Amino acid sequence: MSLQYTKELEECVKSHEEAVIIQDEYKIRELYATDKDIEYIVDLGANVGTAAFKFQTFYPNAKIIVCEPEPECMKLAKLNTNNKLIYVQKAIIGDDRKEVTFNQCKWAGNGHVDGHFRWDLYAPMGSKLDKQIKVQACTLEDLMKEYNFPRIDLLKIDTEGMESEILRAFKPHLSKVKYIRGEWHGDEEKSLIRDILYETHDVFMESELETNGGIFATRRKDLDEPKKIKENVKRGIVVTTSEYTKNFLKDCLESIKEVKYPIVVLSNGGYNPSDIVYDIERSEDKTKLIINPVNGWEIAGIQAGKDNFNEFVHIMDTTIIKDISMFDRLFELEGNVALTRGHFHYMGKYETSSLPTLPIITSKEVAIMLEAHWLKYYREFNPDLPCLSEVIEEVHGQRRMRLENDYMIKWKGTWQKEKEVEPF
Repeated sequence: MSLQYTKELEECVKSHEEAVIIQDEYKIRELYATDKDIEYIVDLGANVGTAAFKFQTFYPNAKIIVCEPEPECMKLAKLNTNNKLIYVQKAIIGDDRKEVTFNQCKWAGNGHVDGHFRWDLYAPMGSKLDKQIKVQACTLEDLMKEYNFPRIDLLKIDTEGMESEILRAFKPHLSKVKYIRGEWHGDEEKSLIRDILYETHDVFMESELETNGGIFATRRKDLDEPKKIKENVKRGIVVTTSEYTKNFLKDCLESIKEVKYPIVVLSNGGYNPSDIVYDIERSEDKTKLIINPVNGWEIAGIQAGKDNFNEFVHIMDTTIIKDISMFDRLFELEGNVALTRGHFHYMGKYETSSLPTLPIITSKEVAIMLEAHWLKYYREFNPDLPCLSEVIEEVHGQRRMRLENDYMIKWKGTWQKEKEVEPF
């Protein structure tokens, strides 16, 4: 089959046909030889449909989403794939904008979302702005939800400089992507992409040119292997609280009342929240309250976990769990796991046998110093929360940063923003 093209896009189509279909720059033939079980494919920056045509040829039964915001390119993409795929005429981006400016170039087929293209690299090669249009936009996560893709077996991404933004926004879900094929644009972008993918994928960056090159990534094998939670291990959840944050505690306990694990509530500073703890109805009576007469900060909660369980997840009362399957996922992971990128409040999953003798903490400053020290020895849970957020809200009479992902909401104190220490 010869690809369809217009006079304006003839050069673009023929060069893509040579590179993608004949030369097989994404190594699809090689991929097919090793893995024929590809059911869900997403093509970001589909242009005139050359890669989608290749995917369709090797994986005719796969569900394939073709994303291309440029109207003329999308028309040809449909023609070149016999109008049999899922077509989305949107720019896929890394933020929540629903419309963006798209630059159409005299170097046909070199269109891109405004603000991310490396003009310094491509203008000398002939790329020149022709006109700007407004196009609809969404994130890769939005795309998966809209079309009910449970995973992505093959993600192709060539978005003229937007690649790292898209992948960074999708980082919490990268473990759902088996293979990535695409193109980087500029050395800085290449480094960013490698950093974003390194936790979940084995990455090879093709670097024959200084301006651009290929992205080849395969999900790490340890993420492919089914995990089983070891039996005969005493597991539980520890919630650390204090009088200062007592109004958060009920929301936290309500959010985890359906978990199958026993819960220990450690209350610092002699505060007794028994009216809150025992007012939460659970299917089984598995909530235990420990009152610490002094303020031991978060370390007191870790000690309570160490005293009661072989493995435990420690969270603060300023946390709301949206999806309690998070606990199962954490217990599936080997070793100690930091629940947040900054490991703030020592939130994470711990194996008691690996914990050192715990120090007595006398100040918030010392607790924070130890957080940074502990972080070196813990793997991170993915999906993650940012360390800091610009979203500040009034919650239970306190100013808090709202940090949120698919699993939880964390109301973090604003002392880092305001350069002053407050009790937790």
